[in-house]
Amino acid sequence: MTDRVLVLADDMGVFLSVARSLGRRGIDVHVALADEHAPGLASRYVSAVHVLPPYHRDAEAWVASLCGLIDVHRYRLVIPCNDSRMLILRHHARRIGRDMLAIPNDEAFETFTDKAATRAAATRLGIAVAAGRLLTRGEQAEKLAAELGLPLVLKPRCTYAVGSPQERTPARIIRTHVELAEALGTFANDCWIAEAFVPGEGVGVSILAHQGEVLFAWQHRRLQVATETSGSTARVAEQPDPQLVAAARALAGATRLTGVAMFEFRVDRRGGRHALLEVNPRFWGSLPLAVAGGADFPALLWDVVTGAEPQLPVQQPKLVARRNMSGEYARLTAIADTPLGWLAKCRGIAALLGFLPTLLLRSRFDSWAADDPAPYLLERRQICARLLGAATRHLQRTRSGIEGIHDQASVREGAG
Repeated sequence: MTDRVLVLADDMGVFLSVARSLGRRGIDVHVALADEHAPGLASRYVSAVHVLPPYHRDAEAWVASLCGLIDVHRYRLVIPCNDSRMLILRHHARRIGRDMLAIPNDEAFETFTDKAATRAAATRLGIAVAAGRLLTRGEQAEKLAAELGLPLVLKPRCTYAVGSPQERTPARIIRTHVELAEALGTFANDCWIAEAFVPGEGVGVSILAHQGEVLFAWQHRRLQVATETSGSTARVAEQPDPQLVAAARALAGATRLTGVAMFEFRVDRRGGRHALLEVNPRFWGSLPLAVAGGADFPALLWDVVTGAEPQLPVQQPKLVARRNMSGEYARLTAIADTPLGWLAKCRGIAALLGFLPTLLLRSRFDSWAADDPAPYLLERRQICARLLGAATRHLQRTRSGIEGIHDQASVREGAG
């Protein structure tokens, strides 16, 4: 009988990587997500697609639908690929069946899904974290700015609250006293953490662990981000830093982690310093880069969770670079939309148009795989249409603005 899994996610790059990895192992992959038009669903390794009702509207209907799918299709595992699905599965684990959920063990889960708990665990182990603390009632902006400096980072203690319609609550970088005062007035007590801003590069150390023992580690560095506090849109694999891996090993051991996790650091290479920012105990956004380089985390997790001997890479994973096509489009569109004057806007439009020919370089993108080209081709078709539409709109706005300036100049000349 063929093993079958259900993958829960809306991030195309993540669920597509999981589907390809397990599909290549001969595992039957089903996907459940909200967007039925995601290019990843064209993958040859996705054998069935299911739509679950929105959890925040009717939690009981969501759980009942999931349990119904499990009863019908007899999945070996249910694999979440984002925070909300992971937390929802944990919340209903007893009813669904804890043994069939690919989520971390309880101690690791409770430590890594609560940033205050992560900070406390890291501090106990002597792992560097940014200066900061949990916010309390009545915080004063002037006092907090004096304590941590500006800019500073405000981040939610937990990125997702079970039942919330918002998939993820993002962190915020605060640069002024006024902005800080406004932000403090909107936050609930004990739900947000303030941290000093740590300069440097974003680096992620991803691991597979079993009962606290790290079996495999891989590292990547961010090259581009859509926003200052969002995930990366371009990244490159690099040799693991022994200091960063040691920190990940210490935390995995302390929590007896069984599963995958990505440890996010800020690294100041010139100053020789680093700080742990957070831990994601699930598959992460740069997973396509890892799988493309030979660090096949989904297959390794399958081995660990199902009790098989992990087939660890025989060779060192390749140091490849990849870009998220939709993420890069969003980043470039945001630049073009920034009101920085006509010259800057023209440069933004040029960047958008310049992105178009790079879409022919298929191996640069997360969605490409030689044995599964359909998702890349469909995503490229969608992005090309959106790029041309966005560029046309921006050119029309720029032309209208320039004509407006000329009209105003003509009026002034006529008045003179």
